[in-house]
Amino acid sequence: MKVIKPIRLSVLYKAYSDGQRDVLAVTGMVLMPFSQPSQLVTEPALWKFAAEQLGKDTMLDAAMPKQSGEFVVAGKCYAPGGTQVPAMEVKVKVGAHEKSLMVVGDRQWVQNKKQWEISQPLPFTELELGYANAFGGTDFPRNPLGKGMPPAQEDAPYPLPNIFDPKKPIVSVEDRPEPAGFAPIDFMWPQRFSKAGTYDEAWRKTRFPGYAADMDWSIFNTAQPDQWMPEFLRGDESIEVSGMHPRDRVQRATLPAFAARCFITEKTQAGEEFRAVPMHAETLLLFPNASHMLLIFRGTVPIASDDATSVLHLVAALEDLGQPKPTAHYREVLAQRLDKRKGAAYSMDDNPLMPPGLKDAPPVAEVAEVDGKTQLKGHLEGNQRRKAEKELARGKQEAAAQRAQLLEIARINKQPPPDLTAYDKVLAQTLPPKAAPTRLDQLPQILDEVEKETAAARAAALAQKAEMDKMLRDLCKQQGIDFEKLPKGGPAPRVKAAEAMGRLQAVSAANKAMGVANPELDKLLADPKMAQRLQQAEDISLKTYRIGAQHFSPTDVGGQAQALRGQVLAGLAQGASFAGQDLTGADLNGLDLSNRDFADALMENVNLSNADLSNAKLAGALLAHARLGGAKLAQANFSNANLGKAVMTGVQAQGANFTGAVLDEADLTGADLSDAKLDGAKLASAVLRGARLLRISAPGAHLMDMFNVQPDTPVEEQPGMNLRGLDFSGANLKGAMFMNSQLDGACFKGANLEGATLLGASAAGVDFSGANMVGLRVVMGTRLEGAVFKGANLSRSNFRGAMMDKADLSGATLDSADFCDTSLKLAVLTGANASNLLAAKANFSNARLDRVNFFQAILQKADVAGADMRKSNFFRADLIKLKRDELSLMDGANLDNTLLKEDRHGT
Repeated sequence: MKVIKPIRLSVLYKAYSDGQRDVLAVTGMVLMPFSQPSQLVTEPALWKFAAEQLGKDTMLDAAMPKQSGEFVVAGKCYAPGGTQVPAMEVKVKVGAHEKSLMVVGDRQWVQNKKQWEISQPLPFTELELGYANAFGGTDFPRNPLGKGMPPAQEDAPYPLPNIFDPKKPIVSVEDRPEPAGFAPIDFMWPQRFSKAGTYDEAWRKTRFPGYAADMDWSIFNTAQPDQWMPEFLRGDESIEVSGMHPRDRVQRATLPAFAARCFITEKTQAGEEFRAVPMHAETLLLFPNASHMLLIFRGTVPIASDDATSVLHLVAALEDLGQPKPTAHYREVLAQRLDKRKGAAYSMDDNPLMPPGLKDAPPVAEVAEVDGKTQLKGHLEGNQRRKAEKELARGKQEAAAQRAQLLEIARINKQPPPDLTAYDKVLAQTLPPKAAPTRLDQLPQILDEVEKETAAARAAALAQKAEMDKMLRDLCKQQGIDFEKLPKGGPAPRVKAAEAMGRLQAVSAANKAMGVANPELDKLLADPKMAQRLQQAEDISLKTYRIGAQHFSPTDVGGQAQALRGQVLAGLAQGASFAGQDLTGADLNGLDLSNRDFADALMENVNLSNADLSNAKLAGALLAHARLGGAKLAQANFSNANLGKAVMTGVQAQGANFTGAVLDEADLTGADLSDAKLDGAKLASAVLRGARLLRISAPGAHLMDMFNVQPDTPVEEQPGMNLRGLDFSGANLKGAMFMNSQLDGACFKGANLEGATLLGASAAGVDFSGANMVGLRVVMGTRLEGAVFKGANLSRSNFRGAMMDKADLSGATLDSADFCDTSLKLAVLTGANASNLLAAKANFSNARLDRVNFFQAILQKADVAGADMRKSNFFRADLIKLKRDELSLMDGANLDNTLLKEDRHGT
């Protein structure tokens, strides 16, 4: 069921049977201050407030309908002005309904000449109004928390209650008054529990699991009967509370005159039906100590299922009392919220579901912690803007390289530099500045504007690139240069302090040789901090280069590739270390580099094809764009290395250490990574086709096509990584995320997948035999048809709604796992331990469920037509409305203490 509601309205729902029909009860709750009742508090703040005021273990509401309206009060009484008093009256008035209590300081029954007398009350400044201070005691079922019952020692003094009805004061030790108070009455106390009705064999046969026919429905009224209303609340009553605030002697407020509206969409045999749930203001909870009040609305509607699964949508709203909006309005709201493209944005606008004229909706930042969707606008702008920036940056990068090439050609040919003024003007253009933060209720209105603006920005970026290209073509034509032969793009920019200083010194020397004075340059070279600044620039440039070289075109060193090869060969002969050396673009094809030290070396675009790097040290090395096809990398240390966009096809990397390494967009087709460590490694959009991944360690890995994420596409439609047929046997993938991954035919035998997530994955025929899958989460339509889980540990895992037809779970541990609504047709669970399994409405038709331990399992409405359940243990299992047919087998099954009321096929 999808619930659509404003953030200031908390909604609960509960399905139940009244013995004759299935009913959905809908509850709406709003919290407001006494001083400004129309300024409603957000739902997260409501629940936090309730926990603070009532205690975390106290139920705020049972979500069941009451026979009439009522009010309850939680808090203390306070002496006026903080001055101690021996006694005082507290009073609550809701509309015309009024109730008073007398509060007295601590007193005792004491014997005086064998006569019981009441001692003088001790003065107090504040006192709790709970039932602990009302009449009662451990031997008084109507209030076992209270005080006033005589102790076992007959002549010993004992306390009197502090709270009593002023109309019924205690005057004798024989008095047994009703416990006085404003607070809710415990469900198990006889005042309420005696109304539960008769649950006998007749009930079991005719009304089970519904409520008894003779149940008094006022059992759900929690307040004292003198706090019940003749009917329900209107919602605009005046409130007056006396003696329950440390400063304000009398507190006054008025309910905000709001009405609740609710609609459901239910799937019926005739189709989907949109209908209203009649709502009324039912319960008022007052928290005078905190000057807040909570109003509860309630409504019920008959439904076609006993668990509300037939209800697809629930729309809840608040309106001004007496000014109902048409049903068509709420149909439109539902349609907007269900829109795949804009629904998330519409869900941020509460205005259609709230009375007009309320305080403006909060800024996004104020509710960011409530729901990640509140950041939607920022994500939309961010993703779209990044697209435009990426296009513009790519065009500028290519154009800058081409521009530099033109100037270099002109210099070599001793031609005057071309006029690039217009070109530079275009190159300097940028995207518009980011807009100021917007408010939640503005998101739907600005969504179209955002899309239009970002699309225009992207188009402008492409147009700028086209304009640059045209200018360059014209300039090339003027200079007699073939535009098509100019290099496209450029390598990562780098600053080298020594080279920069050398060029400056060369220019200075040339100037002096020609007798040209350049005092500014001379001053610059004479500055002792100049070298330091250049070195700082080099350090920053180098750090940036190490991190992001893969995002630029590969650096081509031309003829230096062979020279660098010779340099490395010489070093190998001398046993030298290559740590930290710059070997960018070197041709090291086929060399034996085993056991050598290349830690922190710059090896971008290096050719290491078929090289032997076994046991080599490459920690922190830059290997972006490196060519490593066929290389031997066994036991090599690549920790924190950058292998972004590296070609690693067919590498032998058994036991290699890639901890913290960057492997984004690396091509690992056919690679053998058995026993490799990939802890914290980045594998976004890496190609792993045909790779061997036995016993790898990659806890927390996110295996998804990250660089092709579509910002306007639902999660379930995002591209995923192709991991078909890969062998992850024995791998440590604890906490890994397989988002939309294609895992069909893969092998995870003995792997550790504890806490991992399969999100929208296709995993048909995957072998998880013996795997540790404790706490695994399978969500968003993951398909596991024919998957093998023999002997796997699936305790506390969540497979709810998954497709697992013909899966083999024989001998698996399924303790406390969730298989509700899961399709397990023709599956095999023989010998599995399924104690405490949740499998309500699971489809086990024609499955093998023999010799399974279903101790305390919940199989309500599960379909076991044609299933073999022989010799299984169903002790204390819940088999209510289990769907069996004449082919279902339960011979030798243990059904002791089992809840069993079948829904047999064909009957």
